[in-house]
Amino acid sequence: RLAFMLSDGGGNPRWDGSRALTGGSDQSAINAIHAAGGDVDVSFGGWSGNKLGEHCTSASALAGAYQKVIDAYKLKAIDIDIEDTEMSNATDRQRVVDALKTVKSNNSGIKTYITMGTTPSGPDSDGVDLIKKGAAAGLANDGWVVMPFDLGGHSGSMGSVSTAAADGLKNAVKSAYQ
Repeated sequence: RLAFMLSDGGGNPRWDGSRALTGGSDQSAINAIHAAGGDVDVSFGGWSGNKLGEHCTSASALAGAYQKVIDAYKLKAIDIDIEDTEMSNATDRQRVVDALKTVKSNNSGIKTYITMGTTPSGPDSDGVDLIKKGAAAGLANDGWVVMPFDLGGHSGSMGSVSTAAADGLKNAVKSAYQ
C-alpha cells in the first residue's frame, strides 16, 4: 500500500499533497513493482494534510479525483484512511461514502477499504456514523478497518485491547448492515 494521496488544496490528487500524480519517483516505483509482477493499492487521506474528501466540493468531484488515481495506476484496490478533520465532519463522511459508491459502480471488481482510528472498544461515534452512512447508501465496501494502534490511550494488554476494538468494529458493521 502506498500512501498518502492528498489534495493539492483543491480537487486534484497529489502524492502527500505536493508531488505530481504521475511522472515522478512515485510512478517509477509503481512501474517497477508492476514490472516485477507485483501490484499496489493507494491509500487516500491520513491524519495530516489536505484531504480530498474535504477539498472536493461534491461526491462526483471526489469520485473523479479517486478515478484519476485509479486510472493512472490501473488500481484494483483503494483505501480511504479517513481521520482527523475529514472524519469529524458529517458532510465529508457522506461525501466519501457517495464517492466510493460511484467508484464501485464505474470500476468492475475494484476493492474498496475504509480505514479509521478506533477506541479500545471499537469505532467512536463518528466511525459508527460513517459505517451507518455506508449501509444506508448501500455501499458494498470490501473492508472496514480500524487501526488498533490509534486508540487514544488504553489500559490492559495491547492484544486484548486490539481484539476488543476489532470486535467493536465487527458489531458496528453487523448492526448497520443488517
